[in-house]
Amino acid sequence: LDVARSQRWIAFEPFPMAVLAEAGLAQGTPPVTSAELERCFAMSCHLDDPCWEGASSRMLALHHARAGDTDRALRWMTVARTRAMSKSDTWAAMIGTILLSEAEIRLGAGDTPGADTALRELIGHAARANLDGLLRRGLGLLSSLA
Repeated sequence: LDVARSQRWIAFEPFPMAVLAEAGLAQGTPPVTSAELERCFAMSCHLDDPCWEGASSRMLALHHARAGDTDRALRWMTVARTRAMSKSDTWAAMIGTILLSEAEIRLGAGDTPGADTALRELIGHAARANLDGLLRRGLGLLSSLA
């Protein structure tokens, strides 16, 4: 991200920003604010990049889920799904990751039917796209619902 900014390569900022946000959430110390993520999403839309739009809106969803705002998180997850699938040449792994994150948010909110639906969609998508790691995770979560 620092390199992109130092080179004034603004068009490359959204993806490293989303990765930085995900790393921060995983470590429990988010280095990126909601406003920065919204800027990241807006820039991704301006660039018309469905993968970056999906990544940035997914991170907004996870940011809001961590803050306890499940409704807002799920609205952003819907945006992530829609944006990531808006073109036929999108990154299949991003779509699968979005579906997995949606299922996890729904499980955390007690929405078992919604989680089941997202997991079944993930499993079909992961199987078609040969995303074995996501397929295993989706099957594992789905079996825990039974």
